[in-house]
Amino acid sequence: MELEEFLKPEKEKIKYFALLIGLTVVVMAILFWLLQNLYSITYGTPFVFVALLLIPFFYLSVIFSIMLAVSLPFFFAPLVVVLSYFSASFIFARKKLLRGIVLYFVLLFALSFAIAAGISGYNEIVGHACSTDAECFFTCGLGAHNGFFILLKDPFILTDCFGFNPVVCKSNRCAILDTEKDTERFAQYCEEHGNDQCYFTLATETLESEYCEKIGAEKLAETCRSVISKRTGLLDYYAEPG
Repeated sequence: MELEEFLKPEKEKIKYFALLIGLTVVVMAILFWLLQNLYSITYGTPFVFVALLLIPFFYLSVIFSIMLAVSLPFFFAPLVVVLSYFSASFIFARKKLLRGIVLYFVLLFALSFAIAAGISGYNEIVGHACSTDAECFFTCGLGAHNGFFILLKDPFILTDCFGFNPVVCKSNRCAILDTEKDTERFAQYCEEHGNDQCYFTLATETLESEYCEKIGAEKLAETCRSVISKRTGLLDYYAEPG
């Protein structure tokens, strides 16, 4: 069968196409819901062990498609349309609905994985490179990156989303300053930018009250001193012998 004839629009083919589009929405919505709720639903029941086995399978099956759908919807939508029409043409030509549906989802998840892997490789090489601090930005869940970084986010992972996260160019790579390893540079960053939240994060993570005194907002400074006092007290309590 020639490609032109294989892809030729037909009324029945359009029905299969619409079916696959609808199934995409339903299947991804169900898998997304299961990933969020399956463990909590089965917790305390014998089925929790089944859930622990199924969750990694569901996650690996659909996560790359979800990442593309959430982060790059204008790219993911044409991909779904093209694959749906190709699979609808396959179903129409072979008259095998179930096999066509399985083929469609295998192609969708496999291509999503390949595209996500390609983007991750690009981001690792290009998306973190820098020569000055001004080139670096911070995105919750994605960390430090430059302006050429392609935002591809896992909605189930929220890292570095709390506290203040100063980003700088470190060894030609955009990086988040660490309060323990980069204390001096962190303090310098706070001084240069005059940011109260920056001093608060530095003080409460290093337990150095001197940084609380650099906070301009008195209420935040009091909170800072209180947090350090409580944390220091806990450390002293657990350090006592016996």
